[in-house]
Amino acid sequence: MKELQNCRIAGLTPSSHDPFEGMTANSAGGDEAKLLNRILGRLEKRLTDSKRSKCRDLFDKLDPVSYLKENLMTGEYWLSDENAENKLGPYDEVARHTPFFEGGTRMAGGSIVLNQHSFFFTGTAPNRQRFTETLTTRSAMFGLSMDEIREFVILHEMYHANDTKGRFDDNVPDNPRQNYENAEAINKLIRKHCF
Repeated sequence: MKELQNCRIAGLTPSSHDPFEGMTANSAGGDEAKLLNRILGRLEKRLTDSKRSKCRDLFDKLDPVSYLKENLMTGEYWLSDENAENKLGPYDEVARHTPFFEGGTRMAGGSIVLNQHSFFFTGTAPNRQRFTETLTTRSAMFGLSMDEIREFVILHEMYHANDTKGRFDDNVPDNPRQNYENAEAINKLIRKHCF
């Protein structure tokens, strides 16, 4: 598994306007990098385990292991222009996938930004309670360890990278109900086939 250091978003074909131009991953402290590398190692095992082939099948339009090595980063902003509307909320948004378009067509790929201030790295909810203790039995993540939840978050965002039709987009402005339903549908698929 390639170690995450100062990785740049790779695998994107430059277009007339590349929103990621010049964006690099946060060269986070050693603890964050170690944590992320541990999770990526776990994910590689999960995605290459022959007993979990249905998990890998969720990502039929890309090579998930290569995708994660090239398109995952940490930061505070999901687009390179650091204005307030592109800032990830510290607790409300743990990660964001940004799709990739070529010639006006949505392609498998894009990038995933993990919010460096979210529970993904801190392990805590806004009230400082351990994140795993805030989950109810209705959550698809209920009963998972914190590291499994971290894997789950990345798998969820990678599902968006594979969804070239945008059928399961869950960041559509002014449509919170549909966003919730789409996120829940993805989460149920990931829980059923990957855990």
